[in-house]
Amino acid sequence: MSYRGFLAELLLAECDDRARRRSERRIKAAKFPREKSLRAFDFDANSNIDAAVMHTLAKCEWVQKGQPLCLIGDSGAGKSHLLIALGTEAAMAGNRVKYTLATQLANELVEAAGGVRTRQQAVSDETSVANGAVFEIV
Repeated sequence: MSYRGFLAELLLAECDDRARRRSERRIKAAKFPREKSLRAFDFDANSNIDAAVMHTLAKCEWVQKGQPLCLIGDSGAGKSHLLIALGTEAAMAGNRVKYTLATQLANELVEAAGGVRTRQQAVSDETSVANGAVFEIV
């Protein structure tokens, strides 16, 4: 292998490593409660969930367009699993993602309304946490 070829291989390996670490940082910053993936989801257990639709959503075109997504279903249907998996895919695609529990969001709103913090402080705090988040999961 020539020196130029060696250098090219080295640069490609460095670029790949940097991209992998960026994805890992975005996934960590999203604060998912656990790791989930579409590969690990059992689509056979819930026939109401179309695997093709979920894999299309995993391409994140809807995130880039700013379109909302709401998953509705019975307890245990896999909504959280799918949202975490889609959020992970979005983070790996280069989007900033934030995972928030609905109860946590409600508590923050109650605190803001109750005078514990002013509404402006709550909005400011929430904005600084989710600054630039393209995909917020509640």
